[in-house]
Amino acid sequence: KRQAASGKRQAAPLLIIHAATIKKMTASNDEAVTTWQESIAELQSLLDASLEDNRDANLQLSSLCSTIIFNSDESPPESVLTAVRTIYLRVLLNLGEYSKVVEFHSKDNDGSTNNTLEVAYALYRLRKYDACRKLIVASISNADATNIVDEEGSSSNNATDRVLMHIHAQTLYRLGETNEADQLYSKILNSTNSEEDNAMDADEREDTLSNALANRIANYTPGSMLQQDGTSMVSWLEEDESIRQLIESYGEGGGGEEVGDEGGEEEEMLQNYDLAYNLATYMLVSSDARSQSQVVQAKSLLEQAEKSALTILESSSPAEEEEDDEDGDTDPANDEEEKQKMQLLAEREAGPIRANLALANVLLGGEDNEMDALRTYLTLLTKTAKSGTEQGNLLATSSNNLALLRDGKESVFDVLKRIPITSSLSVSENGVSDSKNGGKKKKDKGGGVSIVPLVGATPQQVRTALFNRALLFAKMGNATGCMEALDVLRASLLVSYHGDDSKASRSGFATSGKGKKKKTPTSSDDVPTARPSSDAEIAAWKAQADWLESELVRISESKDKNSDDILQDAIASLDKATDAITNGEESGALLHTKSQLLLHKAALANPELNADGIIGSLESLPLPVQSCPGTKVTLASLYGSSNNDEKAEQ
Repeated sequence: KRQAASGKRQAAPLLIIHAATIKKMTASNDEAVTTWQESIAELQSLLDASLEDNRDANLQLSSLCSTIIFNSDESPPESVLTAVRTIYLRVLLNLGEYSKVVEFHSKDNDGSTNNTLEVAYALYRLRKYDACRKLIVASISNADATNIVDEEGSSSNNATDRVLMHIHAQTLYRLGETNEADQLYSKILNSTNSEEDNAMDADEREDTLSNALANRIANYTPGSMLQQDGTSMVSWLEEDESIRQLIESYGEGGGGEEVGDEGGEEEEMLQNYDLAYNLATYMLVSSDARSQSQVVQAKSLLEQAEKSALTILESSSPAEEEEDDEDGDTDPANDEEEKQKMQLLAEREAGPIRANLALANVLLGGEDNEMDALRTYLTLLTKTAKSGTEQGNLLATSSNNLALLRDGKESVFDVLKRIPITSSLSVSENGVSDSKNGGKKKKDKGGGVSIVPLVGATPQQVRTALFNRALLFAKMGNATGCMEALDVLRASLLVSYHGDDSKASRSGFATSGKGKKKKTPTSSDDVPTARPSSDAEIAAWKAQADWLESELVRISESKDKNSDDILQDAIASLDKATDAITNGEESGALLHTKSQLLLHKAALANPELNADGIIGSLESLPLPVQSCPGTKVTLASLYGSSNNDEKAEQ
C-alpha cells in the first residue's frame, strides 16, 4: 500500500485584541478618575499600538489587566471588568501562557466570566482535546449545538462564533472524529452570507478549505467513495467553486501561460499553494476512485504548488527589501544569513510537495515515471534524515513508498526495514517525536538500510504502515512478526484518541525479530490511533487483516488453521456488515474490499489465469463493482479474446 505525505493544516485561528470594546465601555463614564481608571487610560494607549510580536507590550498589558482585575482599590463596573478579562486572556494567549488562561477560567467559581473562545483556544493549544470539545458543547444551548453539527445552513454568521467553530472542527480532527469534523467544515463554509459585514474573506475561506481537505486525507479508506451505480461520489469539497476554479486554472497542465500577467495570477498562486497541495494530495489518496486523467490533474496542481513554494525565496529576498532602504546601509553577512534561512524554508515547504509528485508518478506508471519517483524519494530521504525530527513524517512517507518501488529488487528483509515503525503517538498527540532518534535514521546491524520511525502519523498512514509490515513479514514466512503487526493493526482500528492525560508510549511496535523481545501493546494507551471514519470502514480493514492472515497460513502451511476458512469467514463478515448498513453511502469500502478478497480467492483457484476463469470471477463481483468502468472494459477485452463478440459489444 502507498502512502501520501500528510495534508498541511493551517494553525487554529488567531484571536485578535481590539481596543474598541474597552473604549466603548469607558467613554460614557464621567466619574472622578480612580486607580483603575488610570490603568484603563494606560491600557488604551497600549491597545492603540501594534501588539504583533511585541512581547514587551503584551507583558505590560498583562500586568495592567491583572492590576485592574485583582488589585484595584475600587472595583470597576462589571462592563469594564468583562472587557478587561477578555483582553487579559487574549494577551496571555499572545504570550503562549495557555495554562494560565485555563487556570484563570477554572478559578472563576461565580461564573462571572464567559470567555469560551479564549479558553477553548488555550485547551486546544495544550492538546487537551477532550476538555476543549466539552467546553465548546457546554457553552451553547442544545439547540445551538444541533445547529452547528447537524442542521444544514443554520450556523451563525457571527465572526466570533465562526472562530469557535474552526477550533471545534480542528479539535474533532485531533480526536480522530473526521466525519464530524467534515460536517462542521461544510457548515462553516456553506452557511456564511457573503453580503454580511462579518463574512469570510478569501484568505479565511482558503484556509478552511485547506483544513477540510487535510481532514479528509487523514482518514481515507480505499473504496469509500464507491456508489451503488459503480460511479464515485463527488464530495461537497469538489463542488466548491474555489476548488473547481483551482482545478480549471492549474490542474489541466496550465497555469504557466497565465501566470505573471501583470503579476495577478502569480500572486494569487503564491497565496494558494497549500490549498493546491492539499487538493492534489486528496485526489491521489483517493485515486482508487478516480480516472487516470484526474491523477494527471493532481500532478499538475503539485507542479504549480512547488513553483509557488519556491517563490517564497524570491518574494522574501532581503535584497529586494533593501532596494527601498533610504540609508542604503546594509550588512552583507546578515543578508546572506537571511537568504540561507529562506532557502531552507523554501526547501522544507517543497519537500512534501515533491514526495507527492513522486506518488503521482508511481500511480501513473511506466518505467520513466517510476525512475523519477525513485530518484525523488532517495533525494528526500537524504535531505530529511539530516533535519532530525523536523520532517519525520516526510521521511517516513518517502521510506514507505521507496520500499514499494524496491519490492522485488532487493531482499524482503531490506524492504521491510524501509517500512516506518509505528508507535502509539499520532497526529493528535505529537507532531514531532521527542525521542532521541526522532525522525533520524537508526542504523541496523542486519544490513545497509535504516530503520525509520513514523512520526506524527495520520490514521491512514498508521494503517498503511502496519499492513505493509504484516505483508512483508508474511512474505518472509515470519509468522510471529506478521501476527504481531496484525494484532496491533486490529487493535488500532478501535482507537481514535488516547485521552487528554494519556501516557502513550513512544516506542515502536511490530519490530520483533529473531532473538528480540516481543513489542506488542500492553494497554490501550500503547495502541496506535488509527480508527477509520465509520464502522463500515472498520469492518473493511478487519477483513483485509483476515485476508492477510489467511495468506500467512497458506504460505506457512500451518496445520492449526485453514486458510480457505479464514478467507471465507472474512468475506462473510463483509456481507454481514453490508446488511447492517442503513445508509447506502457507507457500503463502498465493504464492496471494494469484498471484490479484492473474491479476486484473490479466484486467483488461488485459477493459477493458470485462463480467460474463462477470470471472466467468471469478474462476473461474481458485487454489482456496484461490476458497474465500474474499469471492470466493464476488462470484461469487454476478455470477451473479445474469447471470441464472444456479442457480449463484448454489450
